[in-house]
Amino acid sequence: MLNAPHAVDVHVGQKIRAKRRQLKMSQSALGKEIGLTFQQVQKYEKGTNRVSASVLYKIAMIFDESFTYFFEGLDAQDDAEMTSANEISLRIKDTKIRKAFLNLAESIEKQNR
Repeated sequence: MLNAPHAVDVHVGQKIRAKRRQLKMSQSALGKEIGLTFQQVQKYEKGTNRVSASVLYKIAMIFDESFTYFFEGLDAQDDAEMTSANEISLRIKDTKIRKAFLNLAESIEKQNR
């Protein structure tokens, strides 16, 4: 299906929704914080619309989370589903290297806060 949401977009949206609910925040309140409508937040949470890096960064700051939080739980199975034979994939398959990269990214993010 050409118009089906990308597996990563769905995963990120689910993480946004779960954290927002955990914080007892409405879609409208989150939308206001990031300067968007609740409808846009709803589309992000469903995976219908892809969250830009800058918006995801804002959401991470509001939630007091690392941006890597939104990608936790993705595994090799998800990687295979989200990459078609025609896509160029820059995936890190080695788990130790992936964890080291994520730790580095988190360190850089903390320094920029």
